[in-house]
Amino acid sequence: MTLIKHTGGWIKAHWPSIRIALLGVLLMLGSKLAESIVEELWPQHGEWIGYFLEHLGAVLVVGMLVRVAIEEGYQETFLGSVKEEVKKKIQDGIDQISKESLQPITNQLLHAKEDINQLDSSIQQLATALTYKITQNLDQDLRRVLEDGVLNSPFVRPEYSLNLKLQPFSNRDGSPSDILEVSVTTSYKVTNRSDERAKYLCESWLDDDIRPSGIRESQFTRFVFGKVGSDNKTHFLPVADILALEDDGKIFEHNGALHLKYEIEGIEKGSTYEVIVAGKQLMHRNDIFVWNVVTLTNKIDVTVQLTGGITQKDLDIFPRAIHHAAEQAAIDKTTDPTKVTMNLHQVFLPYQGVEVRWSPHVERKSSPGKLPQAPITTPS
Repeated sequence: MTLIKHTGGWIKAHWPSIRIALLGVLLMLGSKLAESIVEELWPQHGEWIGYFLEHLGAVLVVGMLVRVAIEEGYQETFLGSVKEEVKKKIQDGIDQISKESLQPITNQLLHAKEDINQLDSSIQQLATALTYKITQNLDQDLRRVLEDGVLNSPFVRPEYSLNLKLQPFSNRDGSPSDILEVSVTTSYKVTNRSDERAKYLCESWLDDDIRPSGIRESQFTRFVFGKVGSDNKTHFLPVADILALEDDGKIFEHNGALHLKYEIEGIEKGSTYEVIVAGKQLMHRNDIFVWNVVTLTNKIDVTVQLTGGITQKDLDIFPRAIHHAAEQAAIDKTTDPTKVTMNLHQVFLPYQGVEVRWSPHVERKSSPGKLPQAPITTPS
């Protein structure tokens, strides 16, 4: 009991120093976490913030240990034998050393604050300049298109997948043809980034200009959407009735294409929906499939699947991004002989997109010999 009382009294007597030492330990432990957080916001300042916190914590811990040691070991034998003037000089010396040790760190903090203020000012100036350029130097109609479709667009699509499945098409009498049936499936997520509820117009289309039997072969086969929950899982509504959508005029023919237009009502602020649309159309064995986006989209993944006995030995597949950074697209033709993929994780503006060309594969024979070269002459 006496030991507990003695320990409690010791802790109480030195509690201010213990608290400061504990703060130092927390600063050292949290220095790496603070460094990683600051690097995400200001990459140039993360390292010295971690350095500052770690060393400040060490200074506090060592300083408090020294202080407690002095108080415990020398309080009666040392401090009791010196005069008040000497005590004051010792305290003044400690204060001066602390001030000199912390002054460089304080200066770094002041410089960092100045750098952050300058950076913020530069960003504001850049935003002001860009806004001026857009509002003053663009045609009014063009400016309206940019503002509605890009700058002030209420919706953005964080991801977009386009899947094509190519397979041979047989005529209705069973005879083979030089036509491919192309199944088109799009799957994407769309987020309402406005400050209020909004409605989103789902748009899709299929080519309808090839009719070998004189009737429409193109058709939508699936349309479904649902809200993405906090668990990142989509809670889909029942699949839409395709025939009912045609009867309601939400699926219609126009200018050699079959269109689907459907508005999702009441999408809450900040919420995300997932939309899946599938259909099929006919295309030639030597053809080009063009697909553009109508909403600001962060990335597009394209997959071309060959089925029905077709492989890359039969068809050459050439995907390409219709995009200002098209050369950065990652294209894979080697992993699977029946599959070609393309990924471009860059922002796609409205009316940008992708195209996929294909044609019958032709073996290119190598030349048996080198072509003769013209003689090299030097000017006289």
